[in-house]
Amino acid sequence: MKISNVFVFFLTYLFSIGLNAQTVNLTTPDMTVQQGDYFDMEVRIENFDEIISLQFAVFWDETVLDFQGVTDYNLPEVDISANEQNYMLYGHLGKLRFFWFDPDPTFSGVTLDDGTAIFKIQFKAIGSNASTSLVEVAADPDIPPLPLEFVNAAGQEVDIDINVGVVTIDGVNASEESVTQDFTLFQNNPNPFTDLTNISFHLKQSSKTKLSIYDHSGKVVFERNENFTSGLHTIQVNRDLFTSAGSYFFTLKTENATATRQLVVQ
Repeated sequence: MKISNVFVFFLTYLFSIGLNAQTVNLTTPDMTVQQGDYFDMEVRIENFDEIISLQFAVFWDETVLDFQGVTDYNLPEVDISANEQNYMLYGHLGKLRFFWFDPDPTFSGVTLDDGTAIFKIQFKAIGSNASTSLVEVAADPDIPPLPLEFVNAAGQEVDIDINVGVVTIDGVNASEESVTQDFTLFQNNPNPFTDLTNISFHLKQSSKTKLSIYDHSGKVVFERNENFTSGLHTIQVNRDLFTSAGSYFFTLKTENATATRQLVVQ
């Protein structure tokens, strides 16, 4: 191959990489609702350009939010019957699975305006006052696994950026602590976080104490187990411990008490 041809090939390759750079943004907004309210949670998109297929799951805390259904699809010819079968299977477990394919046989792709809600999830707020639930778009590892995947008209998987929403039940008196007979466990700060966060707890007496952080599947990503003196303790947690953004849980456990809170990694 001549040098000039190699140079042209290289430029073409670089140009194709630039053309293929695309990131779809998926957002569920923060909301504050009253106990007993029925409300809609929008799943919003940005940079939804020439997309021909997608699939993902949405997760929430079923003790805080009671799933009612899905409405207002803004994608053409959604297979509602097949998707509703998934909702019936998984909705009571705190998740739904969703998929869609471009009905156009030319696969030219669908483009939507930024901020469009591709659908709305209907919930009833059943949690206690000040309780919270993340509403998080993610892959579902359960069998059969469902990937988080968007494909464009060029047949390429695009990057996906997730912004996780938090629903608060009547957040006026939202608690920043969990109080037990042995300790007080505070909400991590900052939350959500992108670099470092601090988890603080106050022990009423010296105690063997275990702090664990784990993901939705129960996999432990951080653990510290030692004898702590009475008083206030703060443990710093680095973003590098987490393989992906999203919601995680942290649990503080002593011989007599256990408390769990959620943290959000960006």
